[in-house]
Amino acid sequence: MRLPKRIEDDPRAPTLLLRLATGDRLLWSGGVLPAADVAFDDALAAVLRRAHDAGHLVRGLESATRSLDAQERGLARADRHAGVARGERISRLLLVASDGAERFYRHVESLLARHGARAVAVRLDVGASELGERLFGRGAQAKLVMVDHKDAVADALLAIAASEPGGSARAPAPSVSHEPEEAMEITTERVSIDVDGGRMPAYLAKPKGGGPHPPVIVWMEIFGINAHIRDVTERVAREGYVALAPNFFHRTNPTIEVGYDEAGMAAGIGEMQKLDADQMIADARAALAWLRARPDTTEKAGVMGFCIGGHMTYLTAVTTDVAAAASFYGGGIAAPQGPGGKPSPVQRTNAIRGRIVCLFGAKDAMIPQPQVEAIRKALEQHSVRHEIVVYPDADHGFFCDQRATYHAASAKDAWERVKRLFAEELR
Repeated sequence: MRLPKRIEDDPRAPTLLLRLATGDRLLWSGGVLPAADVAFDDALAAVLRRAHDAGHLVRGLESATRSLDAQERGLARADRHAGVARGERISRLLLVASDGAERFYRHVESLLARHGARAVAVRLDVGASELGERLFGRGAQAKLVMVDHKDAVADALLAIAASEPGGSARAPAPSVSHEPEEAMEITTERVSIDVDGGRMPAYLAKPKGGGPHPPVIVWMEIFGINAHIRDVTERVAREGYVALAPNFFHRTNPTIEVGYDEAGMAAGIGEMQKLDADQMIADARAALAWLRARPDTTEKAGVMGFCIGGHMTYLTAVTTDVAAAASFYGGGIAAPQGPGGKPSPVQRTNAIRGRIVCLFGAKDAMIPQPQVEAIRKALEQHSVRHEIVVYPDADHGFFCDQRATYHAASAKDAWERVKRLFAEELR
């Protein structure tokens, strides 16, 4: 590990380098990489705001991962061209909030391990809400920011060197793990499912041994089967279910996996606009049949999903015999028309045979409250066993701890409701 060249002769450099290399404690309790605890003081905040204004601050784990991976590919090409190996100076600085879940820190550690000494992480003494609001404005959240320019990295490291050591900073909030106290061991694999003469890629997570277990479909957002969706699928499996996350964009983009930024949003919306409700129904039925054909599953099945996957969850509930459905901020459920001009899911509500929980954020501008009320009215009208939950402080994407709109309290409550729903209806 070497400091950026501009500051390697600074008198504080040896102490700073030692602190970065040895850290104050492990990034997470079961990890191997140390991280320095850093006070998020005014000087550091000012440096990061300048980096943001100059376009040198990346927000969120997904965006940081893509940025680092792209840089790695570029450096590898340069190495081949030059015929020499690149240096290992710090060129990327990751700053993480103090209140992330254990899984979040595991993902950060995995990212650091892939990129060697060029990327280093420090743990700030503030949570995601304070970090987000001080850098991006009122109501914003940020679990991670990454400085991605060598000069901005140098400025941030000097600010850290001038600040109080981590030991005198405010004690960080304890990390909250999503896992149950006695989480099951699981195995994961990539699979594919026959549907309409093609193959639908999917991510499978299941308990290791034992069984059979109830099957659960996890429908993705518009961003593909990314780290968040894989994480949720694994969480479901650790609760004792065979969990499957299919890619319903398989007809147009079977490998899509994009980040939670403007480019990722544009790419995902482009794919969503190509969807057709009849094809989505075919995907749901194929996924359910594939799960039920396995020797390690039982008959009663559940489904859950997020954003367009929340829409897909409701659509699955009205077109299959799933016993339990959990729809997170499902957009377009009560729209005048469904994808491809077909009837919208709410118009098919009378066909729901199981129990459904719909989870929304009151601050979600993508799903106006009149649409939420239309869903509630339809479920009541057709005597469907249901629960509509609107979290007053939550926005769209509140369950995803890799998005700026993550809302920990709402996410925790929603997860408990999902666990209760599946336990009561599938076992």
